[in-house]
Amino acid sequence: ACNGQGVWGTNFITDAPFQQRICGYMEVDINAGKVPNVVGKDIHYFWIDRQDGIVPFGENDEFTCGDVDPDTGAIDPKPAKVNGQGNNLRGCTARMLQKNVPDYF
Repeated sequence: ACNGQGVWGTNFITDAPFQQRICGYMEVDINAGKVPNVVGKDIHYFWIDRQDGIVPFGENDEFTCGDVDPDTGAIDPKPAKVNGQGNNLRGCTARMLQKNVPDYF
């Protein structure tokens, strides 16, 4: 059932209506087995949302990414924390898309 129950990571979602629409998530490695194999750089996570389809992790502030340099758009990959938990940079997917980070890949 697509109700957010039993899906890893939904405990970080504070928006209850969004949480209840989650059917699962997927991990995408955009360059297959090539390096660097780093979450938030070439490995990205997406929610499978029964209303909105594919939604990047971090879109609803359930995961964060670190800081984006306003001059260069570069992401400082310091492990930010949400709800006291390290997020392993999973929110970088939404941050990269929101900020249109140049030369991110």
